[in-house]
Amino acid sequence: MAKLGRKQFLGWAAETTPGTAVAIANSDYHLVEDVSVEFSGDEHERVGNMGSLDYMKGVTGSITASISFTTELKGPGSDAEPKDFPLWKASGFKEDESAMPYTLDQDSTPTDTVSLRYFADGMQWDFKGCAGTAVITMESGAIGKIAWTFTGMCDGMPGDGTNPTPSYSTTVPPVCQNLTMTLDGGTGFGVCSSLSFDLGNEIANRRDMSQTFGYAVPKITRRASTGSMTVEVPTISDFNWQVAWNNKNKIDGAITVGSTTYNKTVWAWDMCITGSPTISDADGILTYEIPFQLITNDLAGNNALSIQYA
Repeated sequence: MAKLGRKQFLGWAAETTPGTAVAIANSDYHLVEDVSVEFSGDEHERVGNMGSLDYMKGVTGSITASISFTTELKGPGSDAEPKDFPLWKASGFKEDESAMPYTLDQDSTPTDTVSLRYFADGMQWDFKGCAGTAVITMESGAIGKIAWTFTGMCDGMPGDGTNPTPSYSTTVPPVCQNLTMTLDGGTGFGVCSSLSFDLGNEIANRRDMSQTFGYAVPKITRRASTGSMTVEVPTISDFNWQVAWNNKNKIDGAITVGSTTYNKTVWAWDMCITGSPTISDADGILTYEIPFQLITNDLAGNNALSIQYA
């Protein structure tokens, strides 16, 4: 029987013990798009001299699991913890419990993981012990998007299951317009039409002979965070992008997406430009494409990017 693309469901929940799957309730399913799943195994060929010119049946070895999907950038719609907090925490962030509204800072020793369950019109995939990374995109006139990729442990082979009956959030995401954005505390850097961050988390799969599918809980081992922005070329006296690149100036940035209470996010970051800004012509307007790295602003690290749901 054909499986329908419109009948896909994805749920997630924070794990209490990394690598120990937790139940996924109907309330744990959320609106996602562009889902892609993969179980990847070691393929071992058997090459014994059996007196034949043909293949022998091979053996599948250890298996890792990965899943990618995209969510909308929006708030919870009420004074409640945002539904994507388990995803952020499993992607190298921690909640600053001393600051309200909900604030996320980068974690020096990330250990949080999530369990995920995916239904493809009745076919069920289970993942556990998952750690992730994300790419965040904001474009003028569009909804902000977060493209997540999680790597984890296979929790059994896919099988038949019963599609859940989620009750999705009715919060409508804000459009990236009428935003407040500053660089180096000012606004003279030029009109910005797009901004993106790539967390760049490097995740190590850990082989473990004691595990059912040969791998233990993966570990985030490094953040190679980058980003880019497109701005109209400003007057040099207002903001000299070439000098900022040449001197590797640390630039602090901030942007607020949305204006409604419980449905806006506030982003703060430190960056340095990694390549000479190049001029392009966009409908007759000169623009710069600015590549940058997210950098720590002190040797203690873990503070290149913070997110607040307000």
